[in-house]
Amino acid sequence: MRIGGKVSDYVRDFDATFTFCDLRGYASENAYRIRWANPMSADIPWQVWEKPVVFIGMNWTTHLYDVPMVKTFINSYKNTREVVRQTIQKIMGESEFKGTPNELVWCGGLWEAKR
Repeated sequence: MRIGGKVSDYVRDFDATFTFCDLRGYASENAYRIRWANPMSADIPWQVWEKPVVFIGMNWTTHLYDVPMVKTFINSYKNTREVVRQTIQKIMGESEFKGTPNELVWCGGLWEAKR
């Protein structure tokens, strides 16, 4: 959630943004999508054009469809404290990522995801 203020203050005061997304569904959908408050809400990672944004999906693998403008996207697959801790260690370079990337992560060719 964005705290009010000027974009110029954000650019001056912060180096990057880490967004952890932990949506919960109850098997009511095959792919649970992020539902933003409104199309131009402060929830959407607007700061991708200002500073680096790392988006971490905690339990659904389909979130990149909803944030294709994010340049660094990590699927952590689970929302436990240990998984969050290990994800942060990997981002900081204290532990290596062990997943295998593939071309399927590009949302079926969404142009924005590869920019």
